Amino acid sequence: MKKVVSYLILIGSAAAMGVAAGFLGKKFFGEPEVDYGDVGEALQVDARAIVERVESYNGPKDITEEFSTSEILNYSLEKFRSCENCCSFTFGVADTIVKQDIRGCSIKNGEKYFEESVSKSSMVSLANRMFQEGKSTNVSLYSANKGTIEISDTSPQAEYSESNLTPYSAEDYKSTFGKTLDEMFIYIISEETVLNPATQKTDGGYIIDVDLHTDWGTANYKKQMVNVSDLDAKPKFEKVHLTFTLNNDLMLHKMTVDEKYTARKVVDANINGKLDIYYFPDKYIKIPEVGEQINYIKGE
Repeated sequence: MKKVVSYLILIGSAAAMGVAAGFLGKKFFGEPEVDYGDVGEALQVDARAIVERVESYNGPKDITEEFSTSEILNYSLEKFRSCENCCSFTFGVADTIVKQDIRGCSIKNGEKYFEESVSKSSMVSLANRMFQEGKSTNVSLYSANKGTIEISDTSPQAEYSESNLTPYSAEDYKSTFGKTLDEMFIYIISEETVLNPATQKTDGGYIIDVDLHTDWGTANYKKQMVNVSDLDAKPKFEKVHLTFTLNNDLMLHKMTVDEKYTARKVVDANINGKLDIYYFPDKYIKIPEVGEQINYIKGE
């Protein structure tokens, strides 16, 4: 029973916060880790410069042929991030000994940001809400009463209160969870992390498939997972496959995640996570109060 519960705590807390550096040079599952330093900072791209170059292009080629896949994806992510109002909703599962249902939500109202992450199986339930006002500013994290967490086909339910508040400075939150709320995306998309890209033109826009470098592309994600789940070591990814759906203006509308990794908390857990994240640019949804219910929505 202890082994089963350890598995479930592991996937529940990691997957709930995932939807997103540095190696310590110690043994991990019997293999030495390589010290890459702070990969997240080293691979940071100038997204605003990419936006300017893409938007100034007026040549004869399809824009996805003129720019690299990394540039196109960073352009799309930055366009979404720059919306005055926007939101996203995550629906997924993590499979190991039992199935863990995952739900997530992010909302931007001007320079106010909100995230919710919920994960539940037959044995473990976890839920957190985060609030931030302004870019790279302090974050308030509220943990839900575990006995109140439920997940339906649409929206999760959980009870949050001011008594379960953990305040973070922006620096501490980023070093603990890999990103601040205004950064929005946990995976690192760069020329060095995007592998095996494939772009398909559709009537409505583009579908872009990529494999992510399993160490560099997940550097911030690993940081998040270790601290949320109190892991004994950073998780080791076998694969991260991402599918992006963009419209003809390269605005992000959906991302599908298929990832496999091994993580350790007392015992080793082999986990397969599959997520669908629906993005709604220029859509206003009021950021809820700490204990207010949210109605989750899916895209078309």
